[in-house]
Amino acid sequence: MAATLTAATALAACATPQPEPASTPSASADLAAPDRAEEVDAPQRTVVAVDADGAVTVVDVASGDAEPVGEVPGATAIATDGRLVALSTPDGATIVDGGAWTVPHGDHAHSYVGTPRVLGTLDLESPVRIASSATTTIVVGADGRIVALDPDALDDGELAATDLATLAPGAVASVVGGHVVAASDGAVGLVDAGALAPLAACTDPRDAVATRVGAAVLCAEGAVLVTVDGPNVAAEPIPMPDGAPAPASLTGRGDRPTVAGLAADGASAWMLDTRARTWTLVPTGAATQVAAVGDDAERLVVVRADGTLAVLDATDAELAGTSGVDPQHPIALDADRAFAIAADGAVAIDLDDGEVTVLAPDATLLAVTG
Repeated sequence: MAATLTAATALAACATPQPEPASTPSASADLAAPDRAEEVDAPQRTVVAVDADGAVTVVDVASGDAEPVGEVPGATAIATDGRLVALSTPDGATIVDGGAWTVPHGDHAHSYVGTPRVLGTLDLESPVRIASSATTTIVVGADGRIVALDPDALDDGELAATDLATLAPGAVASVVGGHVVAASDGAVGLVDAGALAPLAACTDPRDAVATRVGAAVLCAEGAVLVTVDGPNVAAEPIPMPDGAPAPASLTGRGDRPTVAGLAADGASAWMLDTRARTWTLVPTGAATQVAAVGDDAERLVVVRADGTLAVLDATDAELAGTSGVDPQHPIALDADRAFAIAADGAVAIDLDDGEVTVLAPDATLLAVTG
């Protein structure tokens, strides 16, 4: 049974922003103000690429134009919320603005372009995670510390953060509406007044991802789906079928209802449909990572240990693929392409025919924004 509580606020509306929860700064519709960013008709996909020397380049996927934006030496991991990129280094988390982003809103979305740049470094333990909604952006350190980024500072090309809570090391968190959802110490809940207000049980929290439906928090028992409906926040457990081991992480295309994780046998994937509240096991063959495209064809992207990337449908039929992909670097997806690190650097792989386009030669890390 889902647990429900009354939240402090409703989701922000397009025309009339509503107040957000007092515990988090708000990035309201000001993010789209004409003097700070330009609204565009469709998402403008960019790749933030980092080479072995720490040089950071932002590449326009459509045109191939590349813009150097700075250097972040010692970057070892990369994460993104679709606009901001968090680079984990020994000194903390360096935040890069990819200069393009899309804000889902109901049955439509708003896309913007701004100025790509390195914003600064947060004193957080690496590796870090980053997550956002239309109203709130958080960065989570490996030590369980969660900070919220100031939206006005971001618009001015600066970085300012407010501490929200310090949970147990390994805590995971995401955002739904203006609410920070986290899992730590055996529970999923909302971060409020520096602490976790529990909503549901969660043993061994593993991941937290935003989907079209809500925030899916991955636990040993399965997932807990946290949703917002007006003033109400609900937490609904979605247990693993027949007590199967849960995957270690979940990956999918942004703002889609379906995500996927590699099963414990390493040769199949668990697909989590947050609309249907169901898990489905899909054979994949031996793999190192999987990601759900989240489309009507229920396509799944699989990376194997030999560097093969394959696009499968729900029947395990291979639709497209290529080779030479780094099997360990996390892939990213949009509706048409997979993005990966390969021998040639950062590449885009067409999901229909497997055609490869080199975007950033010599890149060793990449994230996709827009």
